[in-house]
Amino acid sequence: MRILIAPDKFKGSLTAGDAAAAIRAGFDSVFPGRNSISSPWRTAEKGPRKSSVRRLAANMSRSPATTRSGGRLPPPYSLIPGEIAVIDMSSASGLWRISDDQRDPLRSSTFGTGELVADAIARGAKDLIIGLGGSATNDGGAGMAAALGWKFLDEKGEPVPSRPSEFLRFRRIVTPEARAFRSVTGLCDVKNPLLGELGATKVFGPQKGATPEMQVTLERSPRASCALISPINSVSTHANSPGAGAAGGLGFGLLAFCGGSSSPAFRPFPA
Repeated sequence: MRILIAPDKFKGSLTAGDAAAAIRAGFDSVFPGRNSISSPWRTAEKGPRKSSVRRLAANMSRSPATTRSGGRLPPPYSLIPGEIAVIDMSSASGLWRISDDQRDPLRSSTFGTGELVADAIARGAKDLIIGLGGSATNDGGAGMAAALGWKFLDEKGEPVPSRPSEFLRFRRIVTPEARAFRSVTGLCDVKNPLLGELGATKVFGPQKGATPEMQVTLERSPRASCALISPINSVSTHANSPGAGAAGGLGFGLLAFCGGSSSPAFRPFPA
């Protein structure tokens, strides 16, 4: 019998390779001589995921997108025959792209992920598959929504930046005139809701640089946004949907802004 050791990273503590080495050392110390194979997952800790779907892609786009901090870069996404686009949100909005001292979830945005989605739609994609995870963001998908035409307005009807530090200024949210895609599916490996003790901020915020003081704002901000979005799309239950807290709440954003669905552990569940 052969034993396969294939862990993911322990974000903020161990890389996938370090975790695999530690597990293998422990296994070998208890079961000396057993045949074990170490094959750690290579995910967004050093770059975009290279999924089996991406390897089957007919066309790899490298359209420029805005990083979580406002820079410009050409992250890839895949176009597959059948009008399907496969996008890894961490390629534009990932924690792996920034240094520790640049982590600031109050100002980070998924706008660049939205730019990739918009570009894929412009290239003919109708069904969007978005990998959720490894994010530097905690904006509930508001940045993505802004890139897709959603407008966030203050009490005077003036546009407000779609980042968490500004959410409490939102007084009205305006939907785009038209939706140019058929479906959106988020792929994630967590079932966390958007808010609460098991939500995006409390569980994943510290990895992204969220101090206890920041967490108060990061938890209040999406609550205020949910109250404004709910009358538009009847999304009051989406904040509690399994996977809504994935990728800093982008799971929620796909449900609320795009009418999408999510697939924790690649198993579909009703939106």
